[in-house]
Amino acid sequence: MSIDRAFVAEQAWWISAGVLCVLFLATLWLSTIDQRTLAETVVWMKPMKFSIATAIHLATLALVVRLLSEPVRSHPLLLALVALSILATVGEMAYIVARAARQEASHFNVSTPFAARLYGLMAIGAVIIVGSAGLLGLVALADRGAAMGGPLRTAIALGFLGGTGLTLLVAFTLGGRMAYLVGVEAAGAPRMPLTGWSRTAGDLRVPHFFATHMIQAIPLAGLVVERAWTGPGGVLAVCLVALA
Repeated sequence: MSIDRAFVAEQAWWISAGVLCVLFLATLWLSTIDQRTLAETVVWMKPMKFSIATAIHLATLALVVRLLSEPVRSHPLLLALVALSILATVGEMAYIVARAARQEASHFNVSTPFAARLYGLMAIGAVIIVGSAGLLGLVALADRGAAMGGPLRTAIALGFLGGTGLTLLVAFTLGGRMAYLVGVEAAGAPRMPLTGWSRTAGDLRVPHFFATHMIQAIPLAGLVVERAWTGPGGVLAVCLVALA
């Protein structure tokens, strides 16, 4: 039974990541036939970005689960964390896609009391999805039987805990401001290709992006360092990468 549970914990996140990749392709196709816009951006851009980013996030968690010791991988609390994060992902993406289909904003939309309640639930879902990485980082740090050396263990802890903390810090700043721009952007002002970030005003989506993807970048650096440099020197190198 424990082996089955360990398998389920990892595979559930992999399957969810795969479904999100399919959703990304579907919304990419929709963006080619539906040219409606919202805030000067194709309505399907936000579902596209969130589906692929969340797919990468869940795939990263699945990769780390594979490295944990079998007792930890099969623990009911880990299974509960997996289930809760997937449930939050389903709710989050359903809301974002539904709003896009209606040519309505999903973020900062408090136009009616019902919309405000849905926006609040979406914020809770986002905390659960991101917070799953933070909790898994603590588990990886504590699991002495995990198949990882010092540099990778340190990288996972720093990436997951640091990424979670900084992402939530920026996200709550965004929520409190009810806007992602700092300053005023002129109508039709140029934006970054692909990301849509403003080039003429402060844009809090930039720190949000880097904070969120610390969760992938630092463990990846730890994996590279561990292959070439084990021991205290490797740990120090990972810490310097995280600081950078």
